[in-house]
Amino acid sequence: MTIEHYEKSLLFQKNIYSNYHPLRIRTYFKLAEIYNIIEKYDLSIDYYLEILNNKPFNDENEQIDMLHNQLICCYLKLKQYDLAIKHANLSLRISEKSLDIERIELSYMLMNDIFEKQQKYDLTLECYEKLVKKSIEYNNYEIMKKARSKYISIMTYLIIEEYERNFENNMKILSEFYDKYLFNENFFIFNDFQQIILSISLIYLKLKKFSLGIEYLQIILTNIEKLSNNHDKYRIIFYLNSRIAWFYEKDEKYNLAISQYKIILSKIENLDNHDLTVCIIDEALQCYESIGQLYYQLNEYNLAIENQLEGLELIKTTNDNKYQQEIYDFNYRITNCYVELENFDLALIHYRKCVEIEEKTSISVEESDESLYMYECFGNFDYENKQYDSAIDSYKKALNILQTNDDPESSISIVKFNYKIGCCYNMQQNMVLFIEHFKIALEIQETNQFNYDNVQTMDMNFQLGWYYQQNQKYDLAIEYFQKMLNIQEILNIDDKSYFADLYIRIGKCYEQKSMSDLSLKFYEKALELYRTIIELNSLEEKKITDIHWRIGKIYRNQQDWNLSIEYYQNSLKYLNILNTKLVFDLYSEVGFCYQQISNSEIMTINYYKKAIDINPYNNSKIIEFYYQIGICYQKINDVTSAIQYFKIALEQLNEQADKDFVQLVDIHAQIGFCFCDIEDWNSSMDHCLLAFEIYRNIKMYNTALIYRLCITIAHCFGQNDMYNLAIEYFEQALKIQEDENNHNSDKKFEIIHLNNQLGYCYFMSNQYDIAYHYYDKSIETAKNSSCYTRHFSIIDNYEMFGYIYAYYHNKILA
Repeated sequence: MTIEHYEKSLLFQKNIYSNYHPLRIRTYFKLAEIYNIIEKYDLSIDYYLEILNNKPFNDENEQIDMLHNQLICCYLKLKQYDLAIKHANLSLRISEKSLDIERIELSYMLMNDIFEKQQKYDLTLECYEKLVKKSIEYNNYEIMKKARSKYISIMTYLIIEEYERNFENNMKILSEFYDKYLFNENFFIFNDFQQIILSISLIYLKLKKFSLGIEYLQIILTNIEKLSNNHDKYRIIFYLNSRIAWFYEKDEKYNLAISQYKIILSKIENLDNHDLTVCIIDEALQCYESIGQLYYQLNEYNLAIENQLEGLELIKTTNDNKYQQEIYDFNYRITNCYVELENFDLALIHYRKCVEIEEKTSISVEESDESLYMYECFGNFDYENKQYDSAIDSYKKALNILQTNDDPESSISIVKFNYKIGCCYNMQQNMVLFIEHFKIALEIQETNQFNYDNVQTMDMNFQLGWYYQQNQKYDLAIEYFQKMLNIQEILNIDDKSYFADLYIRIGKCYEQKSMSDLSLKFYEKALELYRTIIELNSLEEKKITDIHWRIGKIYRNQQDWNLSIEYYQNSLKYLNILNTKLVFDLYSEVGFCYQQISNSEIMTINYYKKAIDINPYNNSKIIEFYYQIGICYQKINDVTSAIQYFKIALEQLNEQADKDFVQLVDIHAQIGFCFCDIEDWNSSMDHCLLAFEIYRNIKMYNTALIYRLCITIAHCFGQNDMYNLAIEYFEQALKIQEDENNHNSDKKFEIIHLNNQLGYCYFMSNQYDIAYHYYDKSIETAKNSSCYTRHFSIIDNYEMFGYIYAYYHNKILA
């Protein structure tokens, strides 16, 4: 139901029921509760008072103090403290009659809330002491503890606040309270006392009154030492001393803190064995650990190590396996100290113990900035010694610490450790994880504007670029190389060689993508930078050579032979630093380029000969060069030299286990053609027929070569008056020409000539009719082409017609 419904209901109830009717009382309660919840405390108070003003209800209700308590809360919210006190007194009076200590406690606690709001601490203390007495009277130790703790906290606050004007009086009041309710052996329990001291310590810590806190605890310590000996007394004395040492630490008086911890250890040493309980041993171990940490902060690493070793010795004497956490902590601290002393051999011994404990147990590992440094040192040490798994383990531990750190600047270290982990995976050839960690590092850098290690960043971009380049992912490679280039430009790094190297790498990627223009652009940029370096080292000279070679190759592919030669020859300027294979390659390429340029046969021959002279390969690599030299000599009509080189190529080819029969055919054919040129008909026939026979056997068809072989063989047979054999090969040549679809003028020219040659062979064989047929075909073909008036064989054809007609005694036609 809503407030409106309750209000309407109440109007009806007033007309029907008496003031103390249960239904009306319940409605008042509901409305008071709702208004309290929605923080309309004045309206809530009105309805609570309606109930209180109902005398019959109050007389019958034994827990009416709870109603007063509700009113106290509302008046407190409205800061109407006098009215709140009035109801607090009424509540207390009623609750005390009930003999219910929990109701009495609530009344006192509410009254104390009012006094605290009014800062009437004397009345607050009085109330808490009364509650302590009441709880003792009712034998309720839990309520007594809470009230006692509250009293001590407020009194401690007053001691600090009123230190200048009222310290001695306040200490006296507190001491009397301690004597009654704290040092009283009936209530002397360590855990409760520890909580009290802890809460007091936190007050002094919050107010940064360290010296005052020490003074306060020393007074308590003096009182405790007067008590009769028992187990809890020793524990409290040790605890108080450790709290005093803790205050010295907070006040950065580390040497005094160490002295205080040593007091505890000396007291423990003087105890009998039966008094050395688990709690006392735990306290001693805590002291050793604290002293070790303090010596570490003071850079007294040897003293810290000595102290931690004493702690480990104490654990050994217990013969108890439960101290794995402490063993880990001591070894961990010792490791840190040896790292600072740069004694990595001993540091590793203790670090391995830590790792062993961590693997075998479920201990808690507390990390710190010192841990980061330690893990980094071990990681670096293992990395240098190629122990990559161990290095990764150390770096990941450092990374785990950083990932729990809320400091935005920790991202700088996160980047660094991801980089180091990536380097380890790279060395292990685990490329998936190498890429993962490098990319994490680079993504963090892109989203956070901090001063990262630029050298590290450039290396990550380089390594990723190099990886993608090796794996033919050239777009990604270019992206990372370009990022590296951008960083160098932003930092204004004046390392021309470094920039040039990047330009080369980007150029290579574009070259692989067949983007020659961009590739040339970056290669030229690299060369431009190298030109500004006064004294080049051997590595830079090698890179310049490589660039010229690559540019030469690009122009070769673009068939710009002159530019290609220029860049190849620039590479050859560094002949003394080039390896033999590259020199061979360059001579070969220059020779090839000259071969494509008209009238450059002499230069072609020179470079092919240079390549042959330094041949680093087996013979199969240079057979082609001998062959091409032969071709060049053939072109410049030095037939003797051509035959010489063709024969060398043939000899070397015959020495090969796996012969290239296509090449074999070509060489025999070329030798045959050369012998034909110098009219050595028999030698020409031998080589051409051998080439023809091999070609038939390998079942390959090169029309141009077969055609030339046919006419050369036919010509040689004809020169030896072997006309029937000549006819056979001329007819094969004619068939090849007539089968071709593209009868351009060159083809017609050949057909005219072949028919003429066949006519002549038949004529010389006394087969005049067939001779007439071929001469006629030659003339008719010529008439249908542009060759009629200019073909050298036309006059010959008509002359031969005359001889044939004369043979048949037809003088008129002759």
